[in-house]
Amino acid sequence: MRMSLAAIAVVAGLSAAHAAAETPQGHLVGVEMAQARLHEAAQQRDTNLATLDAFVTSPDGSAALAALGVDAGRVRGSLATLNDGELQELASRVTALETDPVAGALTRRQWMWVAAVAVAVLIIVLVS
Repeated sequence: MRMSLAAIAVVAGLSAAHAAAETPQGHLVGVEMAQARLHEAAQQRDTNLATLDAFVTSPDGSAALAALGVDAGRVRGSLATLNDGELQELASRVTALETDPVAGALTRRQWMWVAAVAVAVLIIVLVS
């Protein structure tokens, strides 16, 4: 009885190992694909950082931050501390402002204020 149980266990183990070896590679992410995704994510982060930096250093953006009493240099220095999702959200808001400055009833200057407040509050909260 012990011999047959041991034989069954060995056969089951060998079958599982054989099945695992035959598993299609479609379920696994290859090294090249993982590297490509990491590279894309790094490029997107760089693009988002550049978008936000351009906003903070723009005349309207820096004036709005100064009017709020927020140092634009501090905001610029803190941008890199934001996670990818936060950068994406803020960059998409800034991009929307630049592509459609009259969205809704607000003027471009009012949108700059809204964006400046959002950027400043988020950075101050996260850095503090």
